Amino acid sequence: MAKRKAITQNDTGTSARSSQPSKTSARKDDDPLPLSKYISIAGTQAVLLLFSMLMLPRTTLTFEKLPPQVSSLDRPQPAWMAPITAWPDLSVAWICVGAAIVQSYWASKAVTWIKQDTIKETGKQDELALRQGDRSFKDLTRAWGATLLGGVAFHALIVLLGAPMTTHVRHTFALALLISILAVYAPARSLTIPLWTQDEQDIALRAKWTRIINNLKVNTRAERAILYPSLFTVIGAWCGTYPLALDWDRPWQAWPLTPAAGAIIGHVVGLGASVFSSELRYTANTQLEHLHARYTGTGHADLTKWEWATHQHRDTLSSIVGHPTLTSYLAVADGESIGRVKFEMAEKMLNPCGPPPQKQD
Repeated sequence: MAKRKAITQNDTGTSARSSQPSKTSARKDDDPLPLSKYISIAGTQAVLLLFSMLMLPRTTLTFEKLPPQVSSLDRPQPAWMAPITAWPDLSVAWICVGAAIVQSYWASKAVTWIKQDTIKETGKQDELALRQGDRSFKDLTRAWGATLLGGVAFHALIVLLGAPMTTHVRHTFALALLISILAVYAPARSLTIPLWTQDEQDIALRAKWTRIINNLKVNTRAERAILYPSLFTVIGAWCGTYPLALDWDRPWQAWPLTPAAGAIIGHVVGLGASVFSSELRYTANTQLEHLHARYTGTGHADLTKWEWATHQHRDTLSSIVGHPTLTSYLAVADGESIGRVKFEMAEKMLNPCGPPPQKQD
């Protein structure tokens, strides 16, 4: 068998050796969403959202004349802020238009990412659907319908939290719609809205919604890209209400400019958090693979990371528990605490596991 393997390698030459670079050098990225592509798209989305917040409100100047400043006359505001603060409701409405365009593009990418995750999880692949994406009119209608319903729900919630009920209705609904566009549309479009039926697909969709939205448990980069920005959007809008209570009497304190800015900034922070979390997990798993290869002498030992960690240092419990670097990498890679990792390692290593793995030829 070894002789046949040697003959095969001699016949294929360099091509056979070049087909295994990831086994001997760098770790293969198992996530369907490439990290570099994810960072690029997330950065583009963040820039476009900030552009929508700062520049699109100036569109009002094309059909309205800028009114004079009536507050904070002792400290005139910068000229670039005047179109934003002059008409707060129109400014937030223009931001909604820009956010809707940006989120439509982002959600179209997220649909493909979620589909790739599903294909990897189930092993069922439809190449045509993967290439074209899920662009059915029904799913698109459901996503925008959920966004509008989310706007109504956020409007009611904002009123319950203290916003005027009978006045500034347009202002409040514009803010609620902006939050819904940023927080609801992408999950509704990419995960799709499940029906309340006993169909197997709808049951699986409801379980995924429960895991991601209710339990806040994400397993892939695509799921983090959906959850984190939505979560930080709501947090940012909440934090944006605090400047309204200050008695500075500045034009930018008009309702609902600061919560709208907080929602945009929170969404951008959520994008950064999802990128940072994905990068941290990838780096931790990469370092763990390097330690694996360093111990076994090869990058392609026939062991999983947990099996290798169990055999680490010839089954010596004190070595695995007293190895802070290794336990830290394991904790980050699996999303567990260091104490939990040590406990699981102790359970696995109560009995001897045999000699360390042999190097492969």
